[in-house]
Amino acid sequence: MHSPSLLSCSIDDFGRLNFEAARLGDRRLCGRAQKIATAMALRPGASIPKCFDHRRDIKAAYEFFDHEDATPENIL
Repeated sequence: MHSPSLLSCSIDDFGRLNFEAARLGDRRLCGRAQKIATAMALRPGASIPKCFDHRRDIKAAYEFFDHEDATPENIL
């Protein structure tokens, strides 16, 4: 994981800068990790349903966290 803080990058770049090196074995999962991180940075402290505007994104976030490769070791 890169070390830029939320203050040193744009909020839109937060997920990419901090999670582009995730070792998830699938670029789609890496992209989802970046989208989730950005959504959570935009709405800190919000629940997953409150972080996203569309049901498909909420479902995708829950599916991401259920994926066997989405472990802290692989994400960070």
